[in-house]
Amino acid sequence: MLYLSGGSKELFHSNFLYWLGVNYRDSFQELMTKMCCINAPWPEGWKVRREYRHLDLCITYEKDTGKMRSGKPVVEECAFIIVENKVKSLPELTQLRRYEQAFINHDCGCTYVVLSLVKDFSGHKYLNENTCWQIHHYD
Repeated sequence: MLYLSGGSKELFHSNFLYWLGVNYRDSFQELMTKMCCINAPWPEGWKVRREYRHLDLCITYEKDTGKMRSGKPVVEECAFIIVENKVKSLPELTQLRRYEQAFINHDCGCTYVVLSLVKDFSGHKYLNENTCWQIHHYD
């Protein structure tokens, strides 16, 4: 509980989702599938990560490239879901564009999600209609 409550409210929300993903994988998977409108099956061996590549939360997995190196299969790390948590500030397009680059060669159909407490803000419609980011609210 100490880990969850440490720091800001934004960290609390990200830490809680991480904790859920690590300790209650089925519940986390169900929640994220519904919240993020994911229709694709979840990849085997997915991992939930916190503050990985400067991202609040991401779900990654390893994908076989079909190549071999030193007699071993070569895998690449792919992103399945990237979550930017905005509790005390508003989403900024330049920041989101930077985050899109974190797995640019390996996003493998990644779902990009902004979780926000604010429902209406300047740029909300633009982000929803002109970027790969889905905006969801804590309600």
